[in-house]
Amino acid sequence: MQSRNDTAGLFGFSFQANAGIIIMLKNIERLDSIRLEGAAEDIELKLSDGLVICAQAKAVEQPYTNFKNVKSKFYHAIDSLSDASKKYGKEIEKLIYVTNSPDPLHGEGLKQLIDNDTYLGFNDLPEETQNFILNKIKEQEADVPPEKLYIYVIPFATDDLQQRFKYVREAVNNFVGSLISHAPLAFGVRLMERWQNDLFDSGTIKDTFVSYKKKEIIWPLINLRTEPDYSGEFYSQFDESVLEEVKEIYDEVMGSFCNRWEYVNKILFAYCSFNSKGSPRERMHAFIEKEWSHYTQEFADFESNVEILNALTKIVLYNVLLRRTVIEEIKKKIKL
Repeated sequence: MQSRNDTAGLFGFSFQANAGIIIMLKNIERLDSIRLEGAAEDIELKLSDGLVICAQAKAVEQPYTNFKNVKSKFYHAIDSLSDASKKYGKEIEKLIYVTNSPDPLHGEGLKQLIDNDTYLGFNDLPEETQNFILNKIKEQEADVPPEKLYIYVIPFATDDLQQRFKYVREAVNNFVGSLISHAPLAFGVRLMERWQNDLFDSGTIKDTFVSYKKKEIIWPLINLRTEPDYSGEFYSQFDESVLEEVKEIYDEVMGSFCNRWEYVNKILFAYCSFNSKGSPRERMHAFIEKEWSHYTQEFADFESNVEILNALTKIVLYNVLLRRTVIEEIKKKIKL
C-alpha cells in the first residue's frame, strides 16, 4: 500500500517558513514585504528601494547523515534562481540558496566553512567551490550572476521542536532585544510562533501579489509590548466583571482589526498636541478621560456592550501612551 504520509513535504515547508523569518530579520530595515511561494521563488522579499531578494529553500530530513541528494538539490535551486533572475532582472539584489545541510555541495570544498548558522557570498567561497558553481551555472545555461549568489546554511533538524527551532528562536530573541531593553524571553517565543503561522499562511494564498507587509510583521511585537498587566490604580476604576471581559477579548481585538497602525499613530499624534497642566502621568490620565470617546469606533465591530467597549478603549489608550516612547523607538530603529 502506498504511503500517504507527507511528513517530508511539511518538514520542507516548515523549513521554508523559518528560513524566511531569519532572512527577513537580516533585511528588516530595508524590508517592504515578504511572502512564501512568491511569483518566482520559495521566499521573496521586496525592499523599500524597489530591489528584490529571492531565496530557494531546500531541506534535508536527516541533514547530518544524508548527503545523497544534496548536490541535486543545489542543481535544482540554480534552475529556480535562474528563473527568478530572469523574471526580476536588474531588480534582483541577492539570489540565496538556503538549506539545512552542513555540507550543501558535498565534496566540493565548502564543508570546512560551515559552522552552524553560516551565510556566505560567492566571493567568500574557496576557489575550487567557485569553479564548481561556475561550471554548473554554465552547464545548466542558468541566468545566475555569481556576484549575487549566496549560500545560507541554517541548522534545522530533529523531532525535538525546541532544538529544531533553536536558531530561529535565537534570531527572533536577538531582534527583540535590539528593540526593547530587558524584554521578557516569552516575547521572542510568542513572536516566533506568530511569524511562523503568518508566513506559512502567506504561502497558501494563490494571488502572489498578496504579501506580508512590514507593518503587519512588526505589529505583533507592538501588541506584546502594549499588553496590559491589569494591575495598578488605573484599572481600579473598572468593575471586576467588565475587566474580566476585556481580558478575554483584548488580544483578539488588538491582533485583528485592520487599521491598527493608523489607530496607534492617531493616538500618539493627538497626544502630542494635547494641552494639559500637571505631571506626565496626570497629563496622560487627563487625555484619556477627555478624549477616549473619539477612539471607540474602531472596536465597535468587536464589542456591542457599551460598558465593555468603553473600558476596552480606555485600556488601549492607557497602554499605548504608557509605552509611547518604546513604540516610537521601534519605528525609528526599523525605519517604519
